[in-house]
Amino acid sequence: MTPARRSRAPRSLSPSSVIDLPEHLAQAVQTQIDLIASCRLWLDNHTPIGCNASLWREVNAKLVAHVAGYRIRIEDLKLKYFGGEPVQAKNEDQDGAILNHVWKLQVHESETVELTLIITIGGNDLTVEVQFETRDQLESVMRDKYFGYLTKVFQAFEQAEKDLIQLFNMSRKIEEERAALSQPPEETVQTHIDLLKEYNDMKDIGQQLIGLIADNKGVSIGALYEDEQYGVTADD
Repeated sequence: MTPARRSRAPRSLSPSSVIDLPEHLAQAVQTQIDLIASCRLWLDNHTPIGCNASLWREVNAKLVAHVAGYRIRIEDLKLKYFGGEPVQAKNEDQDGAILNHVWKLQVHESETVELTLIITIGGNDLTVEVQFETRDQLESVMRDKYFGYLTKVFQAFEQAEKDLIQLFNMSRKIEEERAALSQPPEETVQTHIDLLKEYNDMKDIGQQLIGLIADNKGVSIGALYEDEQYGVTADD
């Protein structure tokens, strides 16, 4: 599969919706938006065993807000793409990579306050304290699979966010190079070879995203290809 050749400059895009993005970007963005919505729904309907909804309300609100922040960062990626800016994350190190602790989730018992669980969320070290009435309640929450599941989800979101940023940057670069194809034949051939390499790199990232989605849904990659829900098949 080779990238379509277009000699004209890319059109000026407006940030009105995901539809305005190139198809491969729109699919990647929409997949993450759908996963964010699924995660928020899960948070609204689950609390750890031994913990009632009232006791867990503040923790849930912080977790929902943190996940919603990912949606905001995706919108920021789109705006920068439409404006022709290099896409970067708001939480970066000097090399432009997302800091690993952005999606941090840590849980431990307080050393100073009895029967209190301290939950640390995200790169700003936002903490929430939950005080329990009994030792059994606290230990029941610590044993529950709730935090293990969320940790895996956050790890998947972290990798997906890094991949999205790389995909947006590579797509912008390809659009700029396509706009400059009106040049001597030998240069055009070399540019096309370079574009093909960029395209293959993008395809690899797309396959990585499919792998993350499959892991998050608990299904095989082959099953995702078969139902064609994300617009790709095993032959792509």
